[in-house]
Amino acid sequence: MAPIFPLPRSGRRAKKHVNVDLQLLYAPMAVFIEKPLLAALPLAVFLVLYAVSQKVIILAAAAAWLAYLPYEYGMKLRILCTGECNIRIDLLVLYPALVLISVVAVLAFLRSLARQRRFVRARGRGA
Repeated sequence: MAPIFPLPRSGRRAKKHVNVDLQLLYAPMAVFIEKPLLAALPLAVFLVLYAVSQKVIILAAAAAWLAYLPYEYGMKLRILCTGECNIRIDLLVLYPALVLISVVAVLAFLRSLARQRRFVRARGRGA
């Protein structure tokens, strides 16, 4: 049985495929390198979502963005990097971690919202 998403196994096509996948992950996040203050946007969103749902994972996502904000500013101002700041190996770990915790937090919020709606509907029927 053939895989649903066949991947090239070797050669130029394989390298091109991997580069495209990495660009899809890293390109939207690259804006934070040039404008670190924009990291305050997801921070604010997660703080609002936490206030609504009181889910700890959402607070953890806000904390992750809060930690990333001064870190990225330190890198931009070349305070936290020694030598060549243009080669950012740290982003290979940071960006997937931020994306992962953000996605999990959004899913937790949506699940919480769905539960609240079900509770309100069930309560309305029982009254």
